[in-house]
Amino acid sequence: MIRLKNINVMFQQGKSTIHAVKDVDLTIDKETLDQVYDKVENIVKGAALATGATYEFGLFQNAVDNTVTTPSFDKVFFKELEKTDVPAKDIDFSEPKSVGSSDVGNISQVVPTIQPTLSISDDYIAGHSVEFREAAKSDKGFAAIGITAALLAKTALDVISDPELLHKIKAEHKERVEKQ
Repeated sequence: MIRLKNINVMFQQGKSTIHAVKDVDLTIDKETLDQVYDKVENIVKGAALATGATYEFGLFQNAVDNTVTTPSFDKVFFKELEKTDVPAKDIDFSEPKSVGSSDVGNISQVVPTIQPTLSISDDYIAGHSVEFREAAKSDKGFAAIGITAALLAKTALDVISDPELLHKIKAEHKERVEKQ
């Protein structure tokens, strides 16, 4: 599955430019994405033709694949996390359904990947916002970076120290990649 966010269409006629930004949050499979892409491009072509405008259409970044989660790998991280004094309210224990438009999806197609999150604020804040920036550089934000770095190192040590665990994680990952 692929997640789309914030579609930006720009039409230009003479010296006038019209931006049409539609905030969307949509998750679709690759085949459907290709069909939607073609249809949206045709809509943009038609609108440009009807208004005498020119248009540019294309991807603004490389393709981003869906993220393949590996719950057995996540469990290793959470096991280490439980040994800390991080409050439960600061931890998201759920399996990610989607992690937005992130190239970690591309990486997770090749190797088992985790993307744990710890809170950097006592209140909900949206990513890519001024509030997120401020929280990231707060005392709680810096503490979360340190805690997460240590936990990732301990998780890596657990995995490389236990060949059976590594084999289990790789097998689960392979199965999940094949099933998508």
